[in-house]
Amino acid sequence: MSFLSIGTTLLVSVIIIWLGHILWNRLKDTYSKKKTKDLVNTQIQKYKQVIEELQSNPVTTKPDTESMRTELEQFLASQE
Repeated sequence: MSFLSIGTTLLVSVIIIWLGHILWNRLKDTYSKKKTKDLVNTQIQKYKQVIEELQSNPVTTKPDTESMRTELEQFLASQE
């Protein structure tokens, strides 16, 4: 094979691939819907939902740190 036939084959192959790519993009753009995400309103709705959950179930009890401290001290003493 000569370099001319290899070059011609290579050029024809690249042109066919390029035309296929253009055809695929045109078909994709023509016959499919664009997907757009509404990131701003989605995050606002999630934030409002979290706020509503926190307001509906307020945390009013404070953990008893003294009993936790004594329980931890007893556990550590039993480990030694």
